[in-house]
Amino acid sequence: MRWLVFLLIPLSVSLATPAMSGLSLILEKEGYVANETVVITSYVSYAPGAPVYGANVTLKILDPDNETKAVLSCTTNYDGFCSVSFKIPPDPKYGYWRVEGTAEFTGPSTNSTVEFDVHQEICGDGICDVNEPPYCEEDCGKYYGETCSDDYECFSEICCHNLCAPSCPYCGDGFCDPEELCACQEDCGACLEGGGGFVFLQSPLSINVTPKSQEVENWVADFSINLTNSANYTMENVTFLLEGANEFHCLPKNLSLPPYSSALAILSVKFKPGEYPGEHYILIQAVSGGVESNVENLTVVIKEEERKEEKVVVSGRPTCGDGVCDLGEDCMTCKEDCGPCISYVFSGDRDEAERAIRNAEDLLNSCLLILFKQELKKVEVFLEKAREAYRLLDFKRAKELALQGASILRVAQIKEIFAWSLLPFSLVLIKKFIPKSSKKEHKRRKKRS
Repeated sequence: MRWLVFLLIPLSVSLATPAMSGLSLILEKEGYVANETVVITSYVSYAPGAPVYGANVTLKILDPDNETKAVLSCTTNYDGFCSVSFKIPPDPKYGYWRVEGTAEFTGPSTNSTVEFDVHQEICGDGICDVNEPPYCEEDCGKYYGETCSDDYECFSEICCHNLCAPSCPYCGDGFCDPEELCACQEDCGACLEGGGGFVFLQSPLSINVTPKSQEVENWVADFSINLTNSANYTMENVTFLLEGANEFHCLPKNLSLPPYSSALAILSVKFKPGEYPGEHYILIQAVSGGVESNVENLTVVIKEEERKEEKVVVSGRPTCGDGVCDLGEDCMTCKEDCGPCISYVFSGDRDEAERAIRNAEDLLNSCLLILFKQELKKVEVFLEKAREAYRLLDFKRAKELALQGASILRVAQIKEIFAWSLLPFSLVLIKKFIPKSSKKEHKRRKKRS
């Protein structure tokens, strides 16, 4: 009997659930106009402040005459939130509308109320309503595409390249920013897409070097570089990156290219005297800030002194199939040497995915679980999958996996708190029943003896 009581008590009390402490109703703004959609977000929490999962929320929407216009419902997620939408009628009654909410889970229900203003859309009333931004500068500021000198002048509070824009950089403003390369064809031109999911940029900065191959006898080779800027902004401080030679000089230095212009530069490449004869490969590229040009492959053939009469001209690209992934070769141009390419998936927002993963990692590092320690391994699996999705540029999937892992941790924390809060009650019951049973057992043993 002693062991039966000890085992049943934790089972019966583990079903206890704390009462809800509150329901919060959240609106995106205070005022709305006809035909505008109102999004109502509900948040339900326990007394300790932890979110309630699975609570049923009912929302009643009433107009200024206290007439019910809609009754909506939703169920809270792992974070304690749920949202519903309500569209203002075409001919609404103006004034303050009211939302009455009721949340039910276990135990007594909890209520909350919030109000919002429905008014007539009038330009000049100091309120920027949903349909006013394009035509009412007085209330909303300047709209997209209008000239500006500061952020506060714009409806979006973003002034980019002296134009009001929804973001900066903004695809479609006629400026090819470094972040838009290949991502915005309208501003930066077309992109060349290779196999396996890799994307090659058709950069607005391009070079054409001539000749592609030449023979030298004095360890110095001269090339002519034609640079082209196809962007609508000036390329400042254009410099050159070169690999494959001991020393090089390029004139003019720190070149500037106006929009839609071309320029000529001279490249002089110098090798060490006595450098071994034969072909030497050179890679050259122009850069301006974060903009990089195409890479040109050049070949310099240093002739042997005793064989000056011979002329050997070879291709500027390394040999594909020699088992070495040389400069100038990659998984697109030479799969035999460099292996196959990996397919990448481009989706979602990088910053949101990174923020979700970091938040989940911080929560995991600060979480102390004893009774539900096995949940930590589940979260580690979710985070590993999220990091892998992030490496493959599938930011949408990475964010979803990180949020799932964080939700598992929050639920485990709530279970842990509940379990430990019931421990004193269990100890009191054990202390109450075990001594009595022990005393009876002692009497029975004394009679037998």
